[in-house]
Amino acid sequence: MHDVETVREYVGYENQHQRRRWVLRMLADRAATLRETDAEGSTPQRQTHNP
Repeated sequence: MHDVETVREYVGYENQHQRRRWVLRMLADRAATLRETDAEGSTPQRQTHNP
């Protein structure tokens, strides 16, 4: 996940389905990291996944 909008989509999905606290906590941490990185003026490094 490399942007806050993607994290929001995952949170929405999780809230509609299993509402696992550990997943929501992980997503909140990821969003905070992305916001912090954004505030510093840097862009986070994107991870690529090869199918």
